[in-house]
Amino acid sequence: MNYSHGWMADTDPAFLRKFLDRNHGMPAEQKYQLVLEMHETLKATYLAQERHLRPEASEREIFLRAAARRLGKDLVQQAYGWAPDE
Repeated sequence: MNYSHGWMADTDPAFLRKFLDRNHGMPAEQKYQLVLEMHETLKATYLAQERHLRPEASEREIFLRAAARRLGKDLVQQAYGWAPDE
């Protein structure tokens, strides 16, 4: 099997092989759980960054700003009627 992928050209081929083999054998439920965990980690990171950048902001503003970073200003504007000014 060829483990060369242009999108991972900077990855050691031996590591890429191990990574792909591990993921290939992983049950779908476990893959889904990993995706959910990554999403939660990303969400928590955005919230923490916004709290650090804007310590005076309310939790609502922090939530909206983090959502705008993840989802885009336009979607947050449509969904919540608010968009960051920066």
